Amino acid sequence: MKKLSYTIVNVLLLLIVIGALASFLAGFIPPEQIPVLQLIPVFDLLFLSIILLISVLTISQSHLLYLRLMVLLLVAFVFISNNKLPIGADAAENGSPTYRLVCLNVAQLSNDTVAVDDYVKKIRQLDPDFVFLQEFGLYYKWPDVTAMAQDFADQINMRYFDFTPKRGNIFGTALFSKQPISSIDTIFQLLSETNEAKRYSIDLTSAQLVVTNVHLMSYNIMGASSLSIERMSFQIDERTNQVDRVLDLPNDLILGDFNFPAGSFNYQRFTDRYADAYRGCLLPTHRFVLARLDHVFHSDNIRVLSRTVKTFSFSDHRALIVDFQVMAEST
Repeated sequence: MKKLSYTIVNVLLLLIVIGALASFLAGFIPPEQIPVLQLIPVFDLLFLSIILLISVLTISQSHLLYLRLMVLLLVAFVFISNNKLPIGADAAENGSPTYRLVCLNVAQLSNDTVAVDDYVKKIRQLDPDFVFLQEFGLYYKWPDVTAMAQDFADQINMRYFDFTPKRGNIFGTALFSKQPISSIDTIFQLLSETNEAKRYSIDLTSAQLVVTNVHLMSYNIMGASSLSIERMSFQIDERTNQVDRVLDLPNDLILGDFNFPAGSFNYQRFTDRYADAYRGCLLPTHRFVLARLDHVFHSDNIRVLSRTVKTFSFSDHRALIVDFQVMAEST
């Protein structure tokens, strides 16, 4: 039994080292050169879970050498997965309004009014100024998307909203806002997919806020009829092209379901230009894939006051809640 425990520990340590090396390389080598690297993302909590498992084994076997190795590996993973120091809550600047946003993939609202009622209740409790949703739609009055979105907006006390999925689709991204939306630009929309990116100009009291709400290409492992390297390579290329189109335009905030984890190649591309409001956060935002796949990136004129992660009963994602101030005119 003791020999088996040591074997398990050694295998897990080897997997951690391989994963760390792969994720490190994935952060610097373009996917078009070695696409397979993008199939080995940095699953923050998965690595942490492996380290905790090794802890149980090493403590039970009183093997302090492995315990020391684990501490070093844990520090290394935090550094690799989060290339900036953790953020603390900044003090609000007097005279500047404070806003709250909620960002969540609502998992098609489970096509269930019971789920909708739960989302409505929790969003109202949070009392946000802006609600950015992915996979929104089809729970009532389809195909009258305006009436359905109006109903949801009324329930969460939001006067302004946008839900305009690609013709032929039944789901998409959506924005609900207490502040007027002055312009809406569609960056991309895919037919028969929930992948979208929409860029908004929102009129604030003394500034304009430019925000892009995204739902990027996923591997869709759970819903795929077949899996192959060729299929995943196509999805990697498609997501990278989507990132190109989003990064071509200036923004104050870019948020949503990115379907890539902290530390991956495309994540690095965003953090080269924007700050990650959740940098240093090891909590996963997906309930089954133990990784932070949802992000809030922001420009220098956004002061993040606090950030939290909240579980919604009917979604496979967790909500991101950010309190912030806009410190200067929009980009």
